[in-house]
Amino acid sequence: MSAFFCFPIIVFMKQLISILFILFHFIALSQKSNYRLEEYDVKKYTVDLQANPTDSEITVVAKLQILFKSDLETLYLDLHSKEGKNGKGMHILKVVDLKYDDTLNFEHKEDEVRIRSIRFKKDYETTLEVTYSGQPKDGLIISKNKFLHPTIFADNWPNRGHHWLISNDHPSDKALWEVTVTTPSKYKVVSNGSLIYDSLKTDSIRTVNYKTQFELPTKVMVVGIADFAVDSAGFSGNIPVTSWVFPENEEKGFHDYAQAVEVLDWFVEKIAPYPFEKLANVQSKTIFGGMENAGCIFYFENSVTGRRNHEDLLAHEIAHQWFGNSASEKDWQHLWLSEGFATYLTDLYILDKYGEEEFFKRMNQERNKVINFSRRDNSAVVNPTDDLMSLLNANSYQKGAWILHMLRNEVGPVVFWDILKDYYSKYQFSNADTDDFFKVAEAVSGKDLQTFKEQWLYCEDIPKLKINTKISGKSFTVDIEQNQDKIFQYSLVIKIIGKENSEVFTLSNIQEKQTSMTYKTRFKIQKLEFDPNVELLFINE
Repeated sequence: MSAFFCFPIIVFMKQLISILFILFHFIALSQKSNYRLEEYDVKKYTVDLQANPTDSEITVVAKLQILFKSDLETLYLDLHSKEGKNGKGMHILKVVDLKYDDTLNFEHKEDEVRIRSIRFKKDYETTLEVTYSGQPKDGLIISKNKFLHPTIFADNWPNRGHHWLISNDHPSDKALWEVTVTTPSKYKVVSNGSLIYDSLKTDSIRTVNYKTQFELPTKVMVVGIADFAVDSAGFSGNIPVTSWVFPENEEKGFHDYAQAVEVLDWFVEKIAPYPFEKLANVQSKTIFGGMENAGCIFYFENSVTGRRNHEDLLAHEIAHQWFGNSASEKDWQHLWLSEGFATYLTDLYILDKYGEEEFFKRMNQERNKVINFSRRDNSAVVNPTDDLMSLLNANSYQKGAWILHMLRNEVGPVVFWDILKDYYSKYQFSNADTDDFFKVAEAVSGKDLQTFKEQWLYCEDIPKLKINTKISGKSFTVDIEQNQDKIFQYSLVIKIIGKENSEVFTLSNIQEKQTSMTYKTRFKIQKLEFDPNVELLFINE
């Protein structure tokens, strides 16, 4: 996901209150989700959605195939409650255990559905059918695009899917996804997985069915309903790549999004076969720059320019298909395993295609973002906050990327790619946390990376180095002082530059608050450059 928002910076108080209310519900839901993972597993969502982009109301029949891992008196699921008699939210009509055709008692309040049955015992597997309707407050965005045409786009991240989809809205509970959308025939429908059928029910109504072969986290289960122009961009191997854009942007959009084939080819070569059935690139109404929905990426509507100036955005979202969608974080605080990976893999794509100068420029820009963020928010990358939206920050993205960059410098480029491949192979279609990744990194590299992991991911600081130098002919003296609370272990490269000569010297394994050294070379020194190849995340004080 590309973490910038497309709504105006200046908001009226009413809009601000609405956003704060939504954030409150993010926090409440995040606190409830973890314990459920030991209680049950949603194996599949089968959803019948009736929706019209010109109507704010939807009707849903959702079937949840559930395996119970323990004995439960009450099953808890997420679904936004109706706010007053005429407010937004979902109203449940009934809940049925289809295995026994048994109508179940339930309670729906505070965004939770509490379902009771004496059959909810360990190893019991059944399908619950939940029928409900209402006006989504969030998650399923019913609005108009920039050309003032009605549209519907799911925008589930992080746990906003519960506003329209009854679910266990947490990335660790992955499930198969099948959706049937009934909508006016003038609109096209896009979703995850393979298109099973698209048929006219009547002259005015169409029914479209998609189904996945692979389990997904709810954050990337989506539908899009709009007047689309659709084009084939080609194939990456046997994977079809398509472009879905608003008709007014047809020529520019097809040109821009066709870049996805080249990007996809690169990631397949570098990491592993593409994990999903297709890749649809969709112009949409997402609040983010891009949202990496599995096999069905939604980009902000102004990503279409006709100038192909969002290649890095395409690369970022396509990288997520492996890291974030297939190999997913176990819990939100490990978001860097998704966003840091997508950010750095985009950097490496740029390095491969455009060379070191452009790569170093990006790494410098990302380092500056980390430094600026650290000055106003002193938090660690692995941050167990309940404010999930706050995780969309430079720690998760740029600092996560820089941690991978420093790991690549530590183990070497070949071993680094081996680490990524082994990590993905082990956790594809599954979930991992930071410790899981570093266990793979240590096994592949043969290095002890515990200090590296602890200081860069669990420490709030970054090195603040006060560097003093004195040049005298063919020698120099350097004094380095660490001015942050936590003393880091690091290495610093110094480029020694003369009139016609230069050489590189590395101060290795520095782990003291103060370090001093003198170095002699064979030529007269004119100046020194510290970290010339952009290898260390630090503040030069």
